Amino acid sequence: MMSIFLGLLCIEIFVFGPLSPAQRPLLTVINGIVFSFLLVVGVIAMAPRLHSQISCTLIVAIAIALRWLATLQGSAVLYLWDKIGSLAATLVFLVLVLWQVYRETPVTAHKIRGSIAAFLLMASVFAFSYNIIELVYPGAFSTAPGYRLQAYVVDEFLYFSIATMTTVGFGDITAVHPIARSLVMLESIIGILYPPILIGVLVSEWQRGRNGGQGRDGDEHGV
Repeated sequence: MMSIFLGLLCIEIFVFGPLSPAQRPLLTVINGIVFSFLLVVGVIAMAPRLHSQISCTLIVAIAIALRWLATLQGSAVLYLWDKIGSLAATLVFLVLVLWQVYRETPVTAHKIRGSIAAFLLMASVFAFSYNIIELVYPGAFSTAPGYRLQAYVVDEFLYFSIATMTTVGFGDITAVHPIARSLVMLESIIGILYPPILIGVLVSEWQRGRNGGQGRDGDEHGV
């Protein structure tokens, strides 16, 4: 299930998200379907116990309802609540994924995929946060000349979030509001530290376990 969740997350972030701005309603609907399916798969894949499944299902149901209401109605208030609901659901999945990845159990390919999913979920958490800040404080982000920021489209901020987390910083979107700048600094630090320290450690432990297993197999065959 983690592989399916990671695959859907990549499709949502890198395919349907960027291709479904407000002027393409069909792709926006498809994006909504993928987003809804992603949340459902996330609950099935990661909620370990009954009480957490119930809590996650409630949060996911609210997030899906808000997404479709915002897609169909398109009011400013619904857009804001859509982003708040999506942020809450993404935070829940981030906590569940990190719990599965870094609990004291043997490192597997499943955990490595989970660590990559957590990285993308972190970028999504910051993207929804930036979007909410822009909706609450219009003008919190400035853009380069000729670039028009679509405040109601989270994928604009997801693009900015991933550029910030990978410390690329193209400069076409810039944080102006103090709260936005604080989040940008925090995300930059996470982007620098998370891949080499957390993902790198998991990959090293997984590779060490594989090499150790092969060594034991070789010893057994030698005997």
